[in-house]
Amino acid sequence: MKTYLEISSAGKNDWWRYILSVFFILFMWFFVGSIPLLILITILTLNGTPPELISANGISSAAPLWNFIATVASFLPLFISIPLAIRFIHKRPMQTIITPAKSIHWRRIFNSFAVWFFLSGIITFIEALLYPGRYIFSMDLPKLLPFLIATLLLIPFQSSAEEFFFRGFLLQWVGLKLKNRLALSLISGLLFALPHILNPEVSVDFWLTMSFYFIFGVFAAWVTLKDNGLELALGMHAANNIYACIFANYSKGVLQTPAFFTTNQLDASYNLAATAVSILIFYFVFFQPWKAAKKELELI
Repeated sequence: MKTYLEISSAGKNDWWRYILSVFFILFMWFFVGSIPLLILITILTLNGTPPELISANGISSAAPLWNFIATVASFLPLFISIPLAIRFIHKRPMQTIITPAKSIHWRRIFNSFAVWFFLSGIITFIEALLYPGRYIFSMDLPKLLPFLIATLLLIPFQSSAEEFFFRGFLLQWVGLKLKNRLALSLISGLLFALPHILNPEVSVDFWLTMSFYFIFGVFAAWVTLKDNGLELALGMHAANNIYACIFANYSKGVLQTPAFFTTNQLDASYNLAATAVSILIFYFVFFQPWKAAKKELELI
């Protein structure tokens, strides 16, 4: 069986095909993806919403649920466009953006989701113990239920779309020329961090918050190459975003929801340190490096 990087050689890899794919994907993401938000702005305008409220924060406060749906739904065209580009421009099976195997390892996705979701809960619990009062119980069930439904329906598409693009399409493209796993992971992390530079969370502490996005992207690429498939990255990314939307959200974050717990303070240093620890635990759970070390010792 070919590796995750080698599988791209099964299709057409002319340089112009990748340029065409990038234009198609970005058009779908930024132009077609903006349609839900434009529709929401039009509806609010027709309903008499003051012009000064027609902004990111204004829409969020005027129509929080629909703003959330419009924001997350903007990733649906990205989710659709990448498999289409792989199939019709690069002439290889759409599944090869996820795995070189004959079938997708769904259990790997669900296990990854469960582990990262659990680690996210532990991070929040420890932070709440260290800093009493930082998290406020804010659950309002009637308000939360529609957000819960929207989150479970849409966030997997949003997180998967980003994985398809950064750890799928781009990683396999760069991997045609560059084979070094560390270099590929670093490049993937940088490319992943760049689009997040406009997120409101970044204003809290630019370097620490951008470092979080970078490290998350590096690790997602590393486990993709290590595991020879995108399944682990798909699971952990979906778990990270769903947890933030439903259980512990930052009140000024890019995706504002009436989560179970809310914090008005984003501790970028704690978040970065806790993420680094979670990454180590996640890696140990799925790759069990002590077994490889034991085999090496037995050979000495």
